[in-house]
Amino acid sequence: MAQPFYTPTGEMDTQIDFYDQPTDPDPTTGQRQDPILFAAGVWAKIETLWTTSQPSRLPQQILAEVSHRITIRYMAGLKEQMYIIYHHPDNGDMRMDIAQIGDPDFKMVELKILAIARGNAE
Repeated sequence: MAQPFYTPTGEMDTQIDFYDQPTDPDPTTGQRQDPILFAAGVWAKIETLWTTSQPSRLPQQILAEVSHRITIRYMAGLKEQMYIIYHHPDNGDMRMDIAQIGDPDFKMVELKILAIARGNAE
């Protein structure tokens, strides 16, 4: 039987932060609660999958939506309501909303996350 292929640790060369966005309103004020840092400095491999815009675009145009596959070592407690912040060295902070979290072989070794970065496409 073939051994499963896992992402080499050396390919996880980008650090990301996970934030939880509580869905319940603040019990005292009724306002939306502030995001909570769930995990910081998690090593990840980020791969761009597709965009909703054509590949040829004007200079400095922001794409409406870009999906990414993010691979990390297994981490318990992640939820789809969370989002990821990638501190891009040139473009500043980039927010990616988690669309789906999967454990490819259910052996709690690594997670594949489908995340969507949304722009304003102006």
